[in-house]
Amino acid sequence: MNVLVVDDEKLVRAGFIALMPWDKFGMKVAGEAANGEKALEFLSANPVDLVITDLAMPVLSGLELMHVMKERHPDIPVVVLTFHQDFELVQEALRLGAIDYIAKVELEKEQLEQVLGRIKARIGKERQRGGMAQVSLSLETLAIAYYIGKRGGKAAERPAHMVAEAQELDDGVWYVPLPEYNKEGGAVSIQQALGREWTVLGFERPCGIERDRLGKAARRFRETGLFYLSEPERRVYRVDPEAWLAEAMAEPETVALQSSLQRSWTDWRWLRDDEAYAKLLRETEDARLPAIQTRDMLLSSLRELRTFGVAGEAAGLEPDLERMTDWSGCVDMLDGIRRRYQAAFLHSGYSSEVVESVAKAIRYVEEHLEEDFSLVDVAVAVNLSRSYFSQCFRDMVGKPFVEYVRAARMERAKRLLESTDKPIYWVAERSGYADEKYFSKVFRSQYGLLPREYRSRYIGTSGETSSP
Repeated sequence: MNVLVVDDEKLVRAGFIALMPWDKFGMKVAGEAANGEKALEFLSANPVDLVITDLAMPVLSGLELMHVMKERHPDIPVVVLTFHQDFELVQEALRLGAIDYIAKVELEKEQLEQVLGRIKARIGKERQRGGMAQVSLSLETLAIAYYIGKRGGKAAERPAHMVAEAQELDDGVWYVPLPEYNKEGGAVSIQQALGREWTVLGFERPCGIERDRLGKAARRFRETGLFYLSEPERRVYRVDPEAWLAEAMAEPETVALQSSLQRSWTDWRWLRDDEAYAKLLRETEDARLPAIQTRDMLLSSLRELRTFGVAGEAAGLEPDLERMTDWSGCVDMLDGIRRRYQAAFLHSGYSSEVVESVAKAIRYVEEHLEEDFSLVDVAVAVNLSRSYFSQCFRDMVGKPFVEYVRAARMERAKRLLESTDKPIYWVAERSGYADEKYFSKVFRSQYGLLPREYRSRYIGTSGETSSP
């Protein structure tokens, strides 16, 4: 199996090629390229069975390469090589047909074989599916079963052992023929046999569909619709087939939508205003963003809440939110956060106008974190006197304004170190420090490590704990 490796960083390319145990899985690196354009030149002149590509590259990005490959080389599978937090780019790559992705933090020695083994198995499944792509099916005669349990277990293969005709559409997504004698209640019977780690969809009326299109729709629906459809204690749903297909195959403007919603979730009005909160819930649900992007938006909001008085409660909920499999569960969690916020702030003894001013100050800090500003600047911006603002801020937030700003800047610096490979001076500037040396001194006093040491330790720890 000939492999083409595409990455604009020569050292990353060389290290990746040298690290992977290609021979053990019948693979060999046939070539390498520094961008999408060079990759296309190589593909036009050489036989290639697999492309492994970075996403963020000059000249022609990984996503642009995939768009061209869909037209010119549709049979060559693509695997994405990326940083572990490029969620939005990874989701777009999967929608374009990438069969898998490798987080660069996965590349620890003990995981290399797992990574290649997983990719080879995925290629085998894709080829098997390709041979059955044109098989025509009728939706009312089958159910779609989604595995929602922990990844990596044998439970995700249970339909194959239960019904001989069951076919896997994707990892943990199966279609299961319904019994002739019980098409109406067959979905319920299948779900009961599979167990609580499965959600099953049945269809209300006939609708013909090719197997290939069914597979694409089922995969897409898992990313979007299933998250919003699911209820905590419900595992069986009957849906209209044409409405289901339309929702599953829709192409939302995810980048613009997520950007707009992100701004709304980081605006504190949803915590204080019932109407604003209800409106934001409706907009988020209607957007039907992939679950991973929705959870990421809410996690960003919780991270800001950590420094806004409900620190302990909000921080404790983050792991629960990361594992949340349904939108209704997220709403319950957000309801609880609002109750905590209102108990801490709206009943603090200050007027609603003063509470609003402190909330505006928090927003000001977030929006101007890269700039040089003082307590006086912010007090003027929120129409309070310097001394009264300082007192109100300390009472409600639980720390002096200067200490809060330093903590917010350190939190941003930490996130940038974790999620980018930008130079330290760049991280310092984006965190509000013009002097890199002073930034490093403050960072070390806060976390006990220099920024470069923190990044190395964080990446090493993430590599050890990442799932393959």
